Amino acid sequence: MLETLVKHESSAFCPLSALKHLRLFNVTEIEAMAEDWMKNLTSLQSLNLKGSSNVEVVLRQLEHVPSQLQKLEIGSWGGNKLELWKDKDDALPEQIGTLQSLGLVKIVGCLEVESLHEAVGCLTSLHSLWINSCPILKSKYSAETGKDRPKIAHIPNITIS
Repeated sequence: MLETLVKHESSAFCPLSALKHLRLFNVTEIEAMAEDWMKNLTSLQSLNLKGSSNVEVVLRQLEHVPSQLQKLEIGSWGGNKLELWKDKDDALPEQIGTLQSLGLVKIVGCLEVESLHEAVGCLTSLHSLWINSCPILKSKYSAETGKDRPKIAHIPNITIS
């Protein structure tokens, strides 16, 4: 359905450029079109990616998301384990640093994600970070024992559980 919508955006569907909120749950086979359709999301304010093996594909295209994106949610859904970035450095992609209006980041159930990219430190609008069911991130960024907590100390509201 997503591919059909993207290929026929000028037909009866609302153009992707008017889309403000996008939720992708368990979407597959989007690699070939991810860059094309993300470039058209010029009004996007929130992006929610859950339960898909293609979350990483979409995240690699963050540089094409408009800079006014305010909310980014990443995570597992329906008990599915996401295996993100298993062949890389297991950090959120550096493209997250291009999202200068980002105010809220939620990361849920990403068991393999080992760190937040250094670019998170450049997100001056980021006011809330919510991490849940991410044991590696919890150990690195918890207020009590997290050795990398100083890297996110500029964020006013941090919830890690």
